Amino acid sequence: MKLKGYPGLEDVFDLLEVEYIGDRTAPLRVSPHDNCVATVWYSAYLARKIMEARGGGQFLYLIQDYEPAFHPANSSFVLAEATYSFDYAAFFSTEALQQFFIEKGIGVFAAAGTDHIFYNNACSRALPSKEKFLGARRPGRPRRLAFYSRPPVHRNLFEIGALALQAAHSAGVFAGAEWEFIGIGLGEAVVELGDGVCMKQMERMNLSDYQKVISTFDIGLSLMASPHPSLLPFDLAGSGAVVVTNSYAVKDQAYFDRIVEGVIVAPPDVPALVSALRRAVAESFDLNARYARAAAMRYPTDWKDTFGDAHVALVRGTFADTFAASR
Repeated sequence: MKLKGYPGLEDVFDLLEVEYIGDRTAPLRVSPHDNCVATVWYSAYLARKIMEARGGGQFLYLIQDYEPAFHPANSSFVLAEATYSFDYAAFFSTEALQQFFIEKGIGVFAAAGTDHIFYNNACSRALPSKEKFLGARRPGRPRRLAFYSRPPVHRNLFEIGALALQAAHSAGVFAGAEWEFIGIGLGEAVVELGDGVCMKQMERMNLSDYQKVISTFDIGLSLMASPHPSLLPFDLAGSGAVVVTNSYAVKDQAYFDRIVEGVIVAPPDVPALVSALRRAVAESFDLNARYARAAAMRYPTDWKDTFGDAHVALVRGTFADTFAASR
């Protein structure tokens, strides 16, 4: 099973009972003691319906992004936005996303009293010993840039990132050294940078193979038109790369500086990103500083860090009323 191959999930099916209902061939049986967790906006409609059928009460809404922005101004947009006014307790994926909902007064957050808490998803940092880190970057080795290229996922701003790389290459940002440009993500994207230089797409791989590769990059370019920071900036920065990402609402330079140095935040604008890439190239040559910043990163690198005893106790206290009827 693929799930059991992920760290921390080896015994998941010893702890959980799973019933697949995707084929809709039989009704879902629930009791007055059951509760629901919605993980995406359309599942919130099902969660609300189940809670109403069992006599009322809040469901737990795992909010992983501001999902109306995934759609143009259409029915899906307004249906997604409407879910944030349902009766739920909110469990946010990252502190930045929680702060966005609070500051914007989205849905139930327009009023006080909503139960909510956040967790920071553990990233996949792979920081070797300092000796190995420095040794792998010996003189004459091609330098490597990772671009989070996911053309099918519009919020990752593939076109803007590709244009920024092309403009930076044309402006001589990468001159003076041999560079390899690697795309990470979905699709078969090809980015021609000019003078015969082309970005290569990295093949899909499992987590352990991914962690072997993530520490080989010198620079990362990871864009996302969302208040959620995504995990790749932390994967890369925590593994010793200099990272360029874009600002969005609460996701600004101050946010990243509280967590890890070495992330350069720029507006999602081609000239601004070219300037940020120029700075990243300059900073990438200071290997000792890169390693020190990566080692000092203040972001969970393990799910035990994310859900330590204190955090679990806080979660239980926050959602005690939500799940009281389930006991």
